[in-house]
Amino acid sequence: MSAINISKNNFANEVIHSDRPVLLDFWAPWCGPCRMVSPILEEIARERSDIKVGKVNVDEQPELAGQFGVMSIPTMVVMKNGKVVNQAMGARPKSQILSLFCEVGRHGIFRFSDGPQHKPGRERVPGDARRGPAGRTHAPGVRCGPHPRQPKRAAPDH
Repeated sequence: MSAINISKNNFANEVIHSDRPVLLDFWAPWCGPCRMVSPILEEIARERSDIKVGKVNVDEQPELAGQFGVMSIPTMVVMKNGKVVNQAMGARPKSQILSLFCEVGRHGIFRFSDGPQHKPGRERVPGDARRGPAGRTHAPGVRCGPHPRQPKRAAPDH
């Protein structure tokens, strides 16, 4: 499946009422970094049937860009159940784009939100998600943000 062009006319059906998480890419044809990210997003759309990828041209859809407060492009927004769960600005590699689907779970533990992932350059195998320390589910090769830090220890008195 390829990326879907999102407009104000199909936004509710394709994004708000989607049964899958949606990755929205706010872009413009004149934007160099947007053109760099576009093939990566198309690849994600083809490989991942559990994710819907939508592209919003900010020149043609300024209302949608304003609704999301887009001030810089490319901006990628992850929506799940009609709500924004993550967003990022700027061109990023595939692994960082996929890491946008990580979210904070119960008790501040990071987990992968939907479906198994795969390490870049490796074929996807069903059930490829791994369970990490403290029950965190993460995708091999994909970091899910900073993990809760250990409390700082006081320096010894000398």
